[in-house]
Amino acid sequence: MLVVLEPTIGAHRFQWAVAATVTVLSVWLSWVDERTFTLPNRWVGALAAFACVQILGAALVQTSIGPESGAISAAAIAAAIFATLEFAGAVGFGDVKFAAALTLAVGSVAGLFAVYLVPLAFAVSAVRIIARKARGADPRHPHGSSLAVAGTGVLLLAVSL
Repeated sequence: MLVVLEPTIGAHRFQWAVAATVTVLSVWLSWVDERTFTLPNRWVGALAAFACVQILGAALVQTSIGPESGAISAAAIAAAIFATLEFAGAVGFGDVKFAAALTLAVGSVAGLFAVYLVPLAFAVSAVRIIARKARGADPRHPHGSSLAVAGTGVLLLAVSL
């Protein structure tokens, strides 16, 4: 519960602590996804629970839900886009859950800016597909790594601004 530490360590250090925690969880999930083509519910759930606690705590501390509503909106947009892709057969349902949880976690620091995680993840996936086709390999790949790279990029940009 990092949000409890914010008054003690300061807002900027708090953002870096959240960014580090989210990065570690998302890298772990992408590593599992690369090896097994599955995203374990318990770890995706842990990421989502972490994000919810951060957002709820920040809303209680600030007595406002302005920035937090941006994070929730970004997560809903990401979930809707990835759910559409799942219905089309382009991604799995684990990717939908991971995209929503990761966008919510990134949004706890970046707010609505977290929605940029989606096009950035698409760009990373496109590069991976092109590289796989160039090698003559099967272009299908797990999307957890693309989401983790995009999430880390958006987090680093949001924390550094």
